[in-house]
Amino acid sequence: HTSITYGELFAGGLQGWTQAALRLRQGNLPLELAFQLDCDEGCAATSEFVHPAPLRKIYDSEGLSDAYDDPQSTIFAVADVRENWWWNLMVLRPPRVVCVSAPCTPWSRAGMSSGISHQDGLLIADVAVCASFTRPEALLLENVPGFPGHEDYPQVLQVLRAAGYEVLWQACTDLAEVLPVRRERFLMLCAHKDALGTAPIPDISWFGFSRPSLHHAKALYTLPDALQAPLHLDPDTWSMYCDPQFFPPSFGHGSPQTKFRLRLRSCAQQAPCFVASYGHQHSLPIGMLRSKGLHGCLLTINGSHRFFSPAEINSAHGTGGPVILPHSPRQAWLYAGNAIAPPHAAMALVQACRYLLPQGLPASPDELLHRVVVTRMHNSNTYFIPLQAGWLMCRRDEVQTVLPRVLDSGLTNEQMLIQAPL
Repeated sequence: HTSITYGELFAGGLQGWTQAALRLRQGNLPLELAFQLDCDEGCAATSEFVHPAPLRKIYDSEGLSDAYDDPQSTIFAVADVRENWWWNLMVLRPPRVVCVSAPCTPWSRAGMSSGISHQDGLLIADVAVCASFTRPEALLLENVPGFPGHEDYPQVLQVLRAAGYEVLWQACTDLAEVLPVRRERFLMLCAHKDALGTAPIPDISWFGFSRPSLHHAKALYTLPDALQAPLHLDPDTWSMYCDPQFFPPSFGHGSPQTKFRLRLRSCAQQAPCFVASYGHQHSLPIGMLRSKGLHGCLLTINGSHRFFSPAEINSAHGTGGPVILPHSPRQAWLYAGNAIAPPHAAMALVQACRYLLPQGLPASPDELLHRVVVTRMHNSNTYFIPLQAGWLMCRRDEVQTVLPRVLDSGLTNEQMLIQAPL
């Protein structure tokens, strides 16, 4: 028990838990991936470059037999959590910690807020049922800040207790304290009653950071044309973002001009929270936009207005990379907006390691969290490499690590060299 194996459920295209684990491992925290799972096969594209071991995608129970014979591979299960064949992975690659990023829409005031009355709100219960049989030592859950205030939250706790888990630590933190974007997340560490104990875990917080602007954090990019073109608004889209009838309730009272200014962000400011529908929320049903509002913000730069790019959102969220940006802008925005930010994931993972490592941490919690934040990608250290699956976004000093996989994709040296750091 000198290392911590983890499973990542609802991995997403960014794979925020694994992004955090990669940086924490560089700080000598002994985190090792057991497996990843998501129902969207496209999310596995990033796994090709994040993990050194060959990727093996598994779609059903038949694929598990091949995985038994290949213990060194990186396993990505393409499955719905509601299925149960993937439970065998909890035996094949038993994780000590299971990281859970269940859909937030049932728990969000900006979404349905339907809780467990919606099938997506029951996904945490599906995970708990699996855990009641397979008994990982700890569960890490993250969701929107309103999650613990939802009327169904007590029932979620009941389900977790019935599965054998008690809450040891929980916190709600805002990424704006350390990075140039508002993004609050509720984090929770639950331990199994048969694990080491139930002593409360000391609190943890960001240290040594001020609230940086987009400019100060180097979060804005000059991008290759293929990534820049989708950021521009056509006249009809621009008019929707200017229309007062679509201003969200969070804009409060005031003149239309005052409210519209809340729609725009400059380089000297921080960005508001990005959601999964960012970049195309204006295409949602008009009735929904009138009642809930059009929440997207726009970047004002060089006298014009545009969307934030998925690459910029990933940078603002503290992503260290590498990560694949799908060629579809909508898909790339979805992956960026849905993800847990790596610094948030790091905070929860550090707490789990404090609980499970008898030898203690290799460094202070502050130092470990600092490493995750300062090793993120930004406009002075990022390469963009075009691949068949999308654009690979990675740190300049890690190109040599990903280069063999890049060349395996059929990209020539000449093609790659065109995409210098921007």
